[in-house]
Amino acid sequence: MIIEALRIIFGSFFVLFLPGFSLSYAFFKKKEIDMIERVALSFGLSIAVVPLLVFYFNWLFGIKINALNSGIIILAVTAVGAAIYYYKEGKFSGRKKESQYMYSDIKKLSTRRTQDNSIISLPLLARIVTHHSINYYFY
Repeated sequence: MIIEALRIIFGSFFVLFLPGFSLSYAFFKKKEIDMIERVALSFGLSIAVVPLLVFYFNWLFGIKINALNSGIIILAVTAVGAAIYYYKEGKFSGRKKESQYMYSDIKKLSTRRTQDNSIISLPLLARIVTHHSINYYFY
């Protein structure tokens, strides 16, 4: 009884949280989002990525869906996310932190990006309003 409860708790953590958590560190820097956003993003990424990859491997490679294969896929997703994070942070031996230069270039472009976003948002908003008004009129 206790073993089954522990299995459910750790299995849920392993499937629903851990892959998304490692991917959230791969996608966002440590200080870029706070921990509450990272936890919520971790659940969302895990729920989205794990079933898609399991079904994709089943369809593409013919790998059967069982606990062992799903666990291996989940470990691979977690390891890839951790490897990307360590690569971006320059924590592999013999490599300087080159990502700082990329981030400084991105910061220079970020002020321009807000103006570009507002320019892109207006036609998108007009398209959404037009689409909904046409659908409301014809249906």
